[in-house]
Amino acid sequence: MKTIEELQADLKQLYADLEKRRIMEQESVPQTVNFDELSSRAERYKIKNHPMSGKDEREQEMYLMILLSVIALDDNAYEKSFSLLYRISHGMGFKGNVQEVFLKAQQMNFNNIDEITRMFINDNVRLVLLMECIMISQSFKKEKKKATEYITELCVLMKLEKEQIILISNIARVILTQDIKEYKCNVKNTYEVFDCYIYPLEINRNIKIVLIRKNCNNFTSHEYRRVKTYQGKVYSNDFYVLDLKFSGQNGSIFKYSYPERIDYVNDGWDSTTTESGKRTIDLFNVPDGYECVFFRENISDDEPFTNILIAVTTNAPNLAYSLAMKRFNEAQNKG
Repeated sequence: MKTIEELQADLKQLYADLEKRRIMEQESVPQTVNFDELSSRAERYKIKNHPMSGKDEREQEMYLMILLSVIALDDNAYEKSFSLLYRISHGMGFKGNVQEVFLKAQQMNFNNIDEITRMFINDNVRLVLLMECIMISQSFKKEKKKATEYITELCVLMKLEKEQIILISNIARVILTQDIKEYKCNVKNTYEVFDCYIYPLEINRNIKIVLIRKNCNNFTSHEYRRVKTYQGKVYSNDFYVLDLKFSGQNGSIFKYSYPERIDYVNDGWDSTTTESGKRTIDLFNVPDGYECVFFRENISDDEPFTNILIAVTTNAPNLAYSLAMKRFNEAQNKG
């Protein structure tokens, strides 16, 4: 049986351990930040249709752990960095405890980081993850340099190419400033995973995408004329088909051309074809300040809906490239 002195020593050690843990928890989660309030407020502005939405909880937790490991680098910016973190976690529908994941993130070592980066290395979602890491680090007051070095290491581990690093840096700057002019590179954003951040810019009218649709059946002069003869006399001149092909751009004007062709069918057996040249028409203009990123190159009446000109223009051709492509494909599928 322990003596009173030994029990007192045990109690003192217990109190010391509890006090040490209390101090550690205060350092890891400052009491000046009301995390419940941050989470509640962030839920109203969650990142809708986040690419991690619908993934299993373990994947979501690993994803958030990387973001939280960045947050842990600067405890002077917890309010801003956790506000964004909660918007992301609510957007993906994470059901776990963010603060518990944060405590795990603070204890991460290289083996943990290696495991997580391998999980996402072949998935384009890693581009969004690293962009969000950059966005979080921009709220830092003291440790921006340390964060930059850490994020650079993550980019290397996830095998990002130079163009991809330029892309995520520029998109991060646009999202943080809500100014599409901050996209200062010529890299086309071909990744649909960014749409959850790009689409709200369209809703807010920062990005403008204009769909052009024009039924071309009224261009009756675009014809192939089949002339049938019998014993040297013309008895039929009746075959018409719409066949326009993109022939070039003159400034903001898109030009299409069609051949003037005549098929001579002699006695219903053999035929010869002559082309007298091509005619060119201006089919649509691109609005000022916009650029045409997608358009239908061939217009004909061979198949349903192919007689409709479809083009997509935007004031943010590189930034909104993926979203514009989606609009173009949707329009083509509808006919």
